[in-house]
Order: sequence, then structure tokens, then C-alpha cells
Amino acid sequence: MLSPAADFTQRTLAVLPNTTYRIWLIGAIYGFLLMSGVLPLVVVGWLATTLAPALTVPAFGRGLVQAGGQVLALVSAVLGAF
Repeated sequence: MLSPAADFTQRTLAVLPNTTYRIWLIGAIYGFLLMSGVLPLVVVGWLATTLAPALTVPAFGRGLVQAGGQVLALVSAVLGAF
């Protein structure tokens, strides 16, 4: 009659993958993928609701145009120095 080796069970269980580690790793990957897709949408939604009142004020638009003009003047001065 055949019987398995005395340490067969311990060797077999030692070779099997660690399921707890795999579960945590897969969970972390799914969490990252979820957050990488959902988090930008949440941030954009928050910015849209926060900045919407400011964007309707005409002075805010003029200020943005003036700031953009100053940035362009700065960039052209820096590039002109070369």
C-alpha cells in the first residue's frame, strides 16, 4: 500500500501562493483603477461648482485676460533674451 511522504502536506502548502497577499494586491490594483477614473471626475465636478460663480463675474474674465497677457509678455521677454 502506498502512502504519501511524512512532510507532503507541509511542502505542498508551502508551495501554494499566499492568497491573503494576492487578495490585498488585487484589491489595491482595483482601488487604484477606480480612483484613477473616479477621482478626476470628482475634482472636475468640485472645481466646476466652486468656480462657476466666479466665472460669471465679468471682472474675473478681464483679470484672466490681463494675467494671460502678462504671462505672454514675460515668456516673450525671456525667449527674446536668448
